[in-house]
Amino acid sequence: MNTYKFSRVIGAMVIALFSALILSACSSGNNSDNSPKVETNNKITNDSSNANEKNDASEEILQESNDDSGDTAEGPESLAGVGGEAKADGQGPADVEVKTDGQDLTGGENESLYTEGMRDGDGSERACPIIINEVISSNSKYMEHKGKFCDMIEIANTSNETFDLSEFFLSDTLFEPAKGKLVGEIAPYSFEVFFCVGDECDPAEHELPFKISASGETVVLAGSTGSIIETVDVPQLQKNTSYARTEDGNFVVCADPTPGVANSEMTGDMIVGSLSVSPEDGTRSEGPVEITFTVPEGCDVFYTLDGSEPKTSSKKYTGDPIVLKKTTTVRTLTRLIFTPQKSEITTPQNSATDTPQDQDILRNPGSSINSGTTSVEKTRLQSFSFFIGEPNETLDDVCVGIGVGDLSRLNASPHSSTRYPASIAMYHEGVKVFDETCGMNANGNTSAVYDKKSYRIKFSRKFGESKLHYKLFDNLDIDSFDSFVLRGSSQDNEDVMLKDELVPEILRQGGIVDEVLTTSYRPVNLYLNGEYRGLYYIREHIDGPMIASHYGCDEEDVTVVEQCKEIKCGNAGKEWTELWDYVGSHDLTDPEAYAHVESLVSLESVADYYLVQIWLHNIDTDNLRVYKVGNDKWRYALYDLDLTLNDDGSSGPTFMLGRYNRGLYTFNALIFKLLKNPEFMELFLSRMQLLYTTILSEEKVLKIVDAFVERIDHDMERSCALWGPRDDSSGGVYYINYSTWKRRVEKFKSRFAGRTATVAAEFVKLKGVSDELVEKYLKDIIK
Repeated sequence: MNTYKFSRVIGAMVIALFSALILSACSSGNNSDNSPKVETNNKITNDSSNANEKNDASEEILQESNDDSGDTAEGPESLAGVGGEAKADGQGPADVEVKTDGQDLTGGENESLYTEGMRDGDGSERACPIIINEVISSNSKYMEHKGKFCDMIEIANTSNETFDLSEFFLSDTLFEPAKGKLVGEIAPYSFEVFFCVGDECDPAEHELPFKISASGETVVLAGSTGSIIETVDVPQLQKNTSYARTEDGNFVVCADPTPGVANSEMTGDMIVGSLSVSPEDGTRSEGPVEITFTVPEGCDVFYTLDGSEPKTSSKKYTGDPIVLKKTTTVRTLTRLIFTPQKSEITTPQNSATDTPQDQDILRNPGSSINSGTTSVEKTRLQSFSFFIGEPNETLDDVCVGIGVGDLSRLNASPHSSTRYPASIAMYHEGVKVFDETCGMNANGNTSAVYDKKSYRIKFSRKFGESKLHYKLFDNLDIDSFDSFVLRGSSQDNEDVMLKDELVPEILRQGGIVDEVLTTSYRPVNLYLNGEYRGLYYIREHIDGPMIASHYGCDEEDVTVVEQCKEIKCGNAGKEWTELWDYVGSHDLTDPEAYAHVESLVSLESVADYYLVQIWLHNIDTDNLRVYKVGNDKWRYALYDLDLTLNDDGSSGPTFMLGRYNRGLYTFNALIFKLLKNPEFMELFLSRMQLLYTTILSEEKVLKIVDAFVERIDHDMERSCALWGPRDDSSGGVYYINYSTWKRRVEKFKSRFAGRTATVAAEFVKLKGVSDELVEKYLKDIIK
C-alpha cells in the first residue's frame, strides 16, 4: 500500500474510533422508545431521524476511504455529536494529519470528560454541557480587549456545576483541535468569552492563538483528550454581527451580538446587498450625467455629493435621476431595517425550577443586559465616481471623499495625528478595482503644510475593513495593505517630481541590493471630493505591518527605529539604542568591538545604504530609519529622497562622511567608525565596485529614467497646469509649469554622466584609500 493510501486508511480509523466514543456518550441511556437522545443546550429531545442522516454520511466517508485504499475499516453506524449538531462531512480529507500534541483521540482514561457529573436523574449519561454559544468574526465595537476589538468565541455552561476549563480547547481547524488551551473555570449557567488574537497570545487573558476569517470558518470545541465535542461552521458575517445559538440548538446570524450575556433575540439574515448604478460607475462624459440606482429589496438609500459620509439624515434617494454637472464622487448609505422573529435564545435552564436562568446571574460583572428591540438596522457604505468634462488620462484615477469640515480641519492642523473618516476608490482603465472606507490625515513634516499635501490612508475596523485587499504594486506579491501614502512629491515639486520613486525602482531592477528596504510606487491622478488634484504616487508606508508583509512574519516580530533612537514599534528597540551608544564609545578597529557590531547589524546593508546616499548626494539625511525582524540583524530602509541628485555628485561623500556625528541626529556615527576598520573598508569598496559598474552606471540609470518619464509624461502636463507656475502659500516650494518640467528632466539626466567616477574619486580622496585598494576595486570606475 502506498503512503498516500495508508494515510487515508489511518485517517478513517481515527474518525471511526472517535465517533464510536461519541456514539457511546450519546446512546448509553435506556430510552423508552429506543431512539437515541441528543442533548442540545441542556434540552433533551428525541432525534432518530437526525441520527439516521448522519449514519448515511458516516458510511459514505468510510466507504470512500475503503474504495481509495483497497482495505477495509470498520466504523460506527453514527457520527451524531455530543452537545450539539455533529458534522458528518466535516472531518476533512483522511490523508491530513490531525495534530493533538501527542494526545489520544480515542478517549481512554480522560473519557470522564463526557460522563463524570453529567448524568440524568435515572443515572444515564448525557452530553457535555459546555457548548459554543456565539462567534464574532468581524468586530469593531464589542468588548474592547487591550485597546483592540478582536474576533471572539463565547462558550456557555448549561449545567448547575462548575467546570475546570483546562479540560477544554478551542480551535479553528479540525486537524488541530487542541490548538487553543483554555484556563480558569466556568460557573454554572454562565458564559465565558475568549479573544482570538493570533500567535502571540496569553491563555491567562482568555486569548486564543488564531483568528476567525470573516469570510467563514469552522470553530471547534475539544476535550482534554483532543476529542472533538462540537464543531460550528461559521458562515460569512458582516461586521459587528455574530453567529449565535438558538434555544433549539441551531445557529443563526445575530444582528445584535451579546458576548458574555444571553444571546440577543434579534436574529436573521442581515447581509445588506450592494447598489448598482446606471450609467456605469467610472463613466466619463463631456456633459451632465443623470444617474439612477437599483436598490436592494427592503432597503433605503441616502447619499451625498460633497464627499461627506452619508447618514440617514442625508438626502434620501427617491428613484428620480440624480443630475451631475461636474466630476462628482457620490457616496451612498444603504440601510436595511430588519424585524425578525423573536425567539428565546440560549438562556440556560435552572434545573431546580425548570425555568430560564435570570440574566442578572448569567451576565459577567460589569456587562450590560441586552433587552432586545423590535427591529434592527444594518447599513452599507459605497461610493461611485463620474468624470465629467475631464480630459483623457493614461494613469489610474484615485477618488477620495471626505467631509468638507473634516478636510478643513485636516488642512488647518496638518501635523495632527487625527485621522478623519473618508472613502477611497481606484479606477484602472475606467473600471473600479476597489472601494473602501478609511481614515485619512496629512503625511510628512515640512511638506505637510504645502498646498499640495501628501496623505496617509489607514484601513482599520474603526472606519471599515481592517485591510485593503488589492494588489497595488505589480512588482510585489502582496495583496493586503494596512495603509499607504498618497504622495505629492514634497520638495521635488520644483524639480522633476519623480526622485523618491525613481531611486527604489533603480535598485529593484538591478536585483543586487537585497539588504536595504525600499518602497514601491504607483503613479495616479487624484480627485478629492470630485476636484482634480494632480499627479500623485501611491506609496508603501514603512512601518511594522509593511515590513511584516514583505518578510511574511507577524507584525509583532518587527521593530522600527527612526532618527537613530526613536522607537516606532516592536520590542527590540532597546537593543538598537544600546548599540548606538556602544558605537559612540568603542573603537571599531578593535576586532572584538567590530565582531559585536557585525553580530547585530547587516554590514552589507550599511555599506549599500551609504553607497547609494553618497551617489545621490542626499542633503536631507536626518530621516534615518532602521528595522529588525525577529532575531535577525538590523537593516536600513531607504526613503525621503526628494532633495537628491541636484548636482554632479562631487560633494556627496564629503557631505555624508566628511566628519563624525554630522547632523542633528548623528546619523553617520556607525558608517564613519566602520570605515576605519580595514575589513569593512574592503567590503565597502567591493560593493562600490559592484553597484557603480552595474545598476548605478549611466547607461542603466538613463534607461530607467526614460521609461519612467514616458509613463507619467502625458498626465504630468495637466498636473503642472493645475499647480504652476507659482509659489506655494507656505513659501516652502515653487510649483513649475510643464515646459519647465521638461527642461529640468533633461538637466536631471545630464547629472548621471560620469557620476559614479566622480563620487568614487571623491571618496578615495576623502578617506585616503590606498593605491593598492583603488587598483583592486575601483580601476574600472576611476579611469
